[in-house]
Amino acid sequence: MMRQRARVEPTLRAMRLADVDAILALEREAFPEIPDERLWTRAQVESHIRTFPEAQWVVEKDGAVLGSCMNMLTTWERATTQHRWRDITGGGTISTHRPDGDTLYGTEIMVSPRARRMGLGRRMFERRFAFVVERGLRGFVTGGRLPGYATHRERMPPQEYIEAVARDEMTDPVLTPELRWGLVPIGIFAGYMMDPASCHYATIVAWENPERAAG
Repeated sequence: MMRQRARVEPTLRAMRLADVDAILALEREAFPEIPDERLWTRAQVESHIRTFPEAQWVVEKDGAVLGSCMNMLTTWERATTQHRWRDITGGGTISTHRPDGDTLYGTEIMVSPRARRMGLGRRMFERRFAFVVERGLRGFVTGGRLPGYATHRERMPPQEYIEAVARDEMTDPVLTPELRWGLVPIGIFAGYMMDPASCHYATIVAWENPERAAG
């Protein structure tokens, strides 16, 4: 009788410099529509790891990196005030990282198409939320793409689109899961990054630390 092989669950762990090649390859796999000049560079990813190693994570299974997320610290005021991705992240290098900041800011999250529907995105967001609580931060903020908006832009403004997604009248590949995971839209930023599918808009979504709010 053959023994059934034990199922290996993906592991979420700290990102290492040795992961950089895998992360660069992951982005090409996850976002094939992004032109080469807008992809992450080795220097940008390494800068995240060297500057703020405790808040960069990957999800790995059988030695393969299937997901990654990168972050920095800033202030709540800066994160929730109109900005562009390249400005708040120092051009992707997080040279703007504030060690004394009260807000964890997500600069990137990626999941391999081979690992979709495995809950990896949720796991990485939950790790972000746990980090916020562990550090006693005010909350987590990120700019979320709206890749479903371009097909609706002729008949509704972005605010109306976001409200329709929030009411479950429409589904957006990014915003819909963010809402399920407990993030709340708090603003719309025009020109956030070059992203034709989102018409260059981003939804600024936030998660506030419930322990700090209770205190």
